[in-house]
Amino acid sequence: KRKYEIKTRKYGIEIKKDIAKKQKETDDLQAKIKKIIADEVAKRKADATVDTKLSATFEANKGKLPWPVASGVVVKKYGNNPHPTQPKVVVKNNGIDISTEQGANALCVFDGQVSTVFNTGSTNVVMVRHGLFFTRYANLAKIFVKAGDKVKTGQKLGVIHTGATDNVTTLHFEVWNEKNNTNPERWLK
Repeated sequence: KRKYEIKTRKYGIEIKKDIAKKQKETDDLQAKIKKIIADEVAKRKADATVDTKLSATFEANKGKLPWPVASGVVVKKYGNNPHPTQPKVVVKNNGIDISTEQGANALCVFDGQVSTVFNTGSTNVVMVRHGLFFTRYANLAKIFVKAGDKVKTGQKLGVIHTGATDNVTTLHFEVWNEKNNTNPERWLK
């Protein structure tokens, strides 16, 4: 029994270390995203060519935007969510995670311009500017656009990554109003 308790305690410590490592990676990525958006906002203020009419149109479509996938279901909601294996751990989600079929594409939800494309180490992220608003499409295996590209509603941005171990295809999608993160489900129809 004592041996089992020691082994269980050691396993629990390893899980906590792994969760802390993953949380740091998530925090670092969120800091990078906030910096990218802050830089874009500063650039917009210095550059009068940004189409602010587009943001007014984007905002007018709250609750009417198409889904960023052809079909799927929200598997992780915006805000605080319980950790899948550690009931006492809460994980913050700045967007929504949408499970979809293997080989599915991420679709642009509104006309805009690709502000940045970057690699997180294992997958890719595309951020699209819609005037004062930004949408973020993460967990992409392959991308079809580059920074500066004009994109249209429904345009394919990239192929969504499918996990090698769990065989699950999930898009992470976020909506930002300048530097303020908002619940994406409130924007989609």
